[in-house]
Amino acid sequence: MGFRRLWTNGSVHQTCQAIGKRKLDKSFLKSRIEVLTRFDELDEAGKVVKDSDGNTRTYLRWCGGEIQEISDGTWLIPNARTRCYKENEAAIIDWDEVKEVNLAASRGMVELPENKWNKDCEGAWRKYLGDEDYG
Repeated sequence: MGFRRLWTNGSVHQTCQAIGKRKLDKSFLKSRIEVLTRFDELDEAGKVVKDSDGNTRTYLRWCGGEIQEISDGTWLIPNARTRCYKENEAAIIDWDEVKEVNLAASRGMVELPENKWNKDCEGAWRKYLGDEDYG
């Protein structure tokens, strides 16, 4: 078990997670997690916002859901005819609705690499600890 310093730059959610790499395992079944997901920035009219170079502006947002199943080594990777996710490498998740981007609640398969546990990059993942409450 690692020691978490009080001066960490991370959020409350990040600070309260297990330190180091975390491999997906059966203990996560029926647990709520969050995945850091990239979205296109939209204006008030719902059109994609571009920067001065014409590139789409994007942002990262934590999206929550509940793990329903964990890969057993037989799940085919999308768009790969014969390659499969390794055991405990991906999960089927019931995703919450994301109102700000008009995304309905859904179910999907997502890879959850152990090297992205509790990070600040696209595809990072962590346990959902509830809403922040500072009393």
